[in-house]
Amino acid sequence: MKKVLTILLILLVAGSLFAGGGRQQQQAAAGVPGPHGLMYAADQTLRVVYHAEATSLNWLSTADSALNWHAVSQAQTGLVSTDQYRITVPALAESWSISPDGNVYTFNLRRGLPWVDYQFNIIGHLTAHDFVESARWTLTPENLSSNTNIYVSHIRNAAEYYAGTITDFNQVGWRALDDYTLQVTLVAPRPFFLDIMGAYTVAYAPFLRQQGRNFGVDHTRLSYIGPYVITVFEPDFRRIYEKNPHYWDAGNVHIERVVATYNAQANMIAPELFLRGETDFANIDVAVLDRWMQDPQLSPIVVPGEPSHVFMYYYIMNFWPNFDERHEPRNWNLAVNNLNFRRSLYWAFNRRAAIGARDPFNGEMMLLNTITPWAFATVDGIDYLTIPPINEVANRPNWQFEPDRARSYRDAAIRELTAQGVTFPVKILLPYDPNDTAMGLEVQIVSQQLMETLGSQYIEVIIEAGPMTNFLGLRREGEFAMLRSRNGAVAPSDPESWSYAFERGMNWSFPDLATGPQTIQIMNEYYRLLDIAKSNTLKNMDRYRAFAVAETFLLDNAIVIPFSTDTEGYYASRTVVLDGMGDIPRWKGQRVLSEPLRGDAFLGIYENWLRAREGN
Repeated sequence: MKKVLTILLILLVAGSLFAGGGRQQQQAAAGVPGPHGLMYAADQTLRVVYHAEATSLNWLSTADSALNWHAVSQAQTGLVSTDQYRITVPALAESWSISPDGNVYTFNLRRGLPWVDYQFNIIGHLTAHDFVESARWTLTPENLSSNTNIYVSHIRNAAEYYAGTITDFNQVGWRALDDYTLQVTLVAPRPFFLDIMGAYTVAYAPFLRQQGRNFGVDHTRLSYIGPYVITVFEPDFRRIYEKNPHYWDAGNVHIERVVATYNAQANMIAPELFLRGETDFANIDVAVLDRWMQDPQLSPIVVPGEPSHVFMYYYIMNFWPNFDERHEPRNWNLAVNNLNFRRSLYWAFNRRAAIGARDPFNGEMMLLNTITPWAFATVDGIDYLTIPPINEVANRPNWQFEPDRARSYRDAAIRELTAQGVTFPVKILLPYDPNDTAMGLEVQIVSQQLMETLGSQYIEVIIEAGPMTNFLGLRREGEFAMLRSRNGAVAPSDPESWSYAFERGMNWSFPDLATGPQTIQIMNEYYRLLDIAKSNTLKNMDRYRAFAVAETFLLDNAIVIPFSTDTEGYYASRTVVLDGMGDIPRWKGQRVLSEPLRGDAFLGIYENWLRAREGN
C-alpha cells in the first residue's frame, strides 16, 4: 500500500456528538446502507455556505475570478473529465484519437445529449458546432473573456485570430469536421493537453449567439449540459443547484439538491454553523484548529484535507555558494561537490520530525520520497510513481531516514574530503523566512536532527533569519548552503512539472554551475536523461518511464532532498468526497450521510481507495 497517496476523501464523524442538531435527528430515521457501515441520508440535499458573491455565471469567462468559477463549476462539463482516481476519462466526448506527431486531437462526441435551460426544458442537442461557437465567442475581443489564454497558448492560430491578424476562424485549429467530430490542432505538441481539455467549456451555439455578451449574466442566461442546473440565483442571499435529469452520466449524480447560502462571515463562522447543523461542510481554520483538536468530542470530526499539488517542497544544497566568508563558502563548495557528503545529509534527513512543525496532527500524509507527488500524473491509468525505477524510491521505508546508512556515507566523505583539505565541521548556512513561523521551527528541528545523527564534529548547521521582504531573492543570489525551497507545476498532470527547478540555467540550487568534476559528470548525465524524456512529446509509457529514470538518477545522487507536498488544511463535512476539481470538492459522486462516519469506516474507505487506485 502506498504511504502518501492523495486521499480525495473528505470524511466526517458526526451525529451523536451533536445531540440537538436537527439535521442528524431528521435523517437518522431513514437512509440507504452503504459500504463500511455507512448510512446515506434519505434526503440527498447538501447545504453549504459561501462568503462572497459571483459577479458573473459565464463559464466561458471565469479564469479571472475564483468566485465565479466556484459558482458555475458544478453546472458545466467538458469533452473529458476525471474519475474518482484522477484519471482522465470521456465526458461529452465518448472517444478520441491523437495524431502520431501529437499535434492533432480528434474528439468524437456523444450523440443525442440535450441542452436544457434553468427550468430543465430541452432547448437543443450537443454538436461539435457548439464547441466552435464557444471558442469563437471566447476569442472575440469585444466579449472581454478572461478564458482566452487556454486557446492562445495551445491552439494553432488562436493568438493570431485574437490579435486580428487572422480574420477567418476556419484557420484556427478548432474545427467541426461534422456534427459530432471536433478536430483540435495545437501550436506544438503538448503531452498534457488531454488532461487540460476539460477546461475548454462550451455553450449551446444558438443560445450563445442569441445572448451575446449577456451570456451568464444570471442563471437564466445559461444553457446547461452538466450534472447540475442553477435553478435559483439570488445574489448575496442564496443559490440552489438541482440535479440535471438529462445529464449523460446522471446515474453517478447522487446529491439531488444543493442549497448554498450567502454569509459574509462564512469563512469565520462555518465551524460553528456546522456544529449547529446549518451547513454540511466547513473549513477548520488554524485559529480554531487547536481548540478542536484538544476537545475529545470535536477532534474525531476534524479531517485533514488532501495533499495539495500547488507546490512541492524539498531541501536544496547550493552548488554556487555566494554567502559571507564567515560561513566558509569555499569549504562548503568542496563538501557539496562530494557525493558521499550529500548522501550523508540525504539519508540523515528525518521527514517525520520536520513535518511536525507545519502539521503536528496529520503531517505524515504530506511526506514524499520523491519530487513528483502521488496522484499527480498518470499514463494508461497508471500512476507515475508506480513506474520503475521511481517506484522503488517512492516506496522506501521510514521516509528514507536511515541513520546507519547516513553515518556510513559520512565516514566515507570524511576520508575523501580530508584529502581535499576540507575542514570540519562543515558549516551549513540554513536561512529561513522570518514571516513563516512554521518554517522557523522546522529548520530548528532539521538542524538539531542532522547534527544529532551525523555528529557536531562533522557538520555545524547555522540557522539565520532571512530578509523580511524578498526572501526569494536570497535563493536567487545563492546566499545559502541548504534551503527549504519549492516549485509549482508548469506542466499540468505531467512529471516534467517537477524537473523544472533543476534544469540548466535555473536559479534554485545551481547544479549546472557546480565546479566539482564528479558533480559536473552527474549533472551532464541527468540533463541527457532529461532531454530523452522531454524529446518524447506524446503522453505515453515511454515518456513517463524516461522521466522516472531521470528523477531516480537525480535523487540517487542526492542533488535534492524531497520533503513534502503542500496542504489544503482541515475540514469537517457530512459528505463523502470521492473526487475533486482543484480546490473545489466535486458534488458528482458524493453522497450526504445520515449517520456518523466512524473512524474504522474511514480507514476502510481510505485503504480501499489506495488499493483501487494502484490497480488502475
